[in-house]
Amino acid sequence: MAYKLSEEQITGYYRDGYIVFRQVVPVSLVRDLRREADKAADFAHKTDVNAQRLQPVDKHEGLLDLKPFREYAQLPELREALDQVLSPRHYTGNLNAMGILLSPTTMPWCTAWHRDMTLATSRLPVEEFVDIMLDWNSANQVNCPLYDDDCTWFVPGSNLRMRDMPGEVFAANNSPDKNWQPFGKVTDPVERERLCLNYTMGMPGAVQLRLNAGDFAMYRPIGWHTGNYTPYKKRATLHDAVFTPEYEAWWRQWIKGGSPRWTRKADLQPAAAAAPAVA
Repeated sequence: MAYKLSEEQITGYYRDGYIVFRQVVPVSLVRDLRREADKAADFAHKTDVNAQRLQPVDKHEGLLDLKPFREYAQLPELREALDQVLSPRHYTGNLNAMGILLSPTTMPWCTAWHRDMTLATSRLPVEEFVDIMLDWNSANQVNCPLYDDDCTWFVPGSNLRMRDMPGEVFAANNSPDKNWQPFGKVTDPVERERLCLNYTMGMPGAVQLRLNAGDFAMYRPIGWHTGNYTPYKKRATLHDAVFTPEYEAWWRQWIKGGSPRWTRKADLQPAAAAAPAVA
């Protein structure tokens, strides 16, 4: 294989909930994708100077040349890496799901600490929610930066448990966009930046994903994660999911508000995916 991951990296994904494929996107493709992402940022910021994403990519065909995004989706090195960690049945690069994460242009901001899916939001029975949490065929998310990106923070191992620690709940609920009433009135960007950083760093056990242009970070969004952004750090990061046909069908029904059932495909689990019981 042209792109080889170590056994330690692969098993680490199933233990910690995240992995980084370093420099998997070649320089020529990073260059082409940057050109289109810069167009996306110009367009998004005309409507909202602090817009932080443009999604989905295929909705903006004409504004964007989609050829580099399609090349990215078929990138052999990326395909080889996904095959090693997941399976040949997994794929990424759906242009009708992919977005581009952008930096705000005037004010720092951070999202609330969150899990993309909880027992309540999954609309699943407990047993099926446990299955989807532990099933490597589901809920794999991607950040692929075209410029160096240190915005994403993640709590390793939180993807393996339903139970939130008291400190996690406290840290998440201390969000500037929920309880900090004065936050919205803070107009000094340096003060706001410090508020965002303090909130982000307040989550116990969190690690900051420090990504370079052309890296590919895959993580389990059912674990605790957040994003912290500043205007002076240019951001253009491809944001996507890794699907199987079954999970994509489930996700598209779920995202529309449905309550599709989920059955864990235990016979397809790799040895590396053996995980402890969900607490």
